[in-house]
Amino acid sequence: MPISLCSLCYKAIADNLEDIEEAKEYYQCCLCFGILEPSIYEGIIEKTKEEYTKNGFDGKNFVLAVNFPVSQLVRELFIQKIMDKKWNEMMMSPKSRLTYNLMAKFRQDGTLRPSLAGDLTATVTFENNEFVQRDSEFFLCHKPAGFLNAGSRKRKIIDDEEITGLFTKVKVQNLVDQLSLDIIKAFVFTSPSKPLDIAVEFQRDILYIGGRYCKFSRSLPQSPWTPNPETPKIVGNSVAEKISSPMQEYFRCDSTKFIASGREDVDVNNF
Repeated sequence: MPISLCSLCYKAIADNLEDIEEAKEYYQCCLCFGILEPSIYEGIIEKTKEEYTKNGFDGKNFVLAVNFPVSQLVRELFIQKIMDKKWNEMMMSPKSRLTYNLMAKFRQDGTLRPSLAGDLTATVTFENNEFVQRDSEFFLCHKPAGFLNAGSRKRKIIDDEEITGLFTKVKVQNLVDQLSLDIIKAFVFTSPSKPLDIAVEFQRDILYIGGRYCKFSRSLPQSPWTPNPETPKIVGNSVAEKISSPMQEYFRCDSTKFIASGREDVDVNNF
């Protein structure tokens, strides 16, 4: 059965791989799952700008991260192993090509500027779960111990949901290296039946703030607690809450963590 590829992937590897054909639709590509289709870039950029505006971030520079479906990675690794030395990472890998193309499109748009370093990261996630069950069963058949992390121990009975939960990128990369070329060539490359779902999420690096404080009340604990378990906690009546709450509101962060050194001095004399 020939491997269906989009026109871009077909042109990239046609001279080095036999038994391939051009897919009728871009998303039916067994190598890239349609992520290299230029028509989807505009939608990704618009989603990124909407997410940026909704969260009210300042600054225009961001680090671009891309998250691919595990099933797409499986097929890319299989084709890479079949082609062996003919494989060219920069010219043939969907991940390398997409990152380069998408960063160029962002620069061309001009609203947001992708960079190699920064404290703001935009993660573009491509999702396709239609092959997860079948791919999990493939590895379970050929490398059961490695897939289940069982080693030489007796395999325990687990359900389908637990099995698919073990289907991760790190595990796949390790297991593919252990498969023989004959097993990989026997894999059936079925085309995706629908376009990928795309999501964009921004995330800031952790902000660390250091300082000192003086406490002039014996009834104000450092953290939200009371010396008597039967006494209910008073919301907001702690150093941690009085410092963290304004910080969380000012920086509009999702959560805060207050860490302090010193005594829990409810029992210490006032200054």
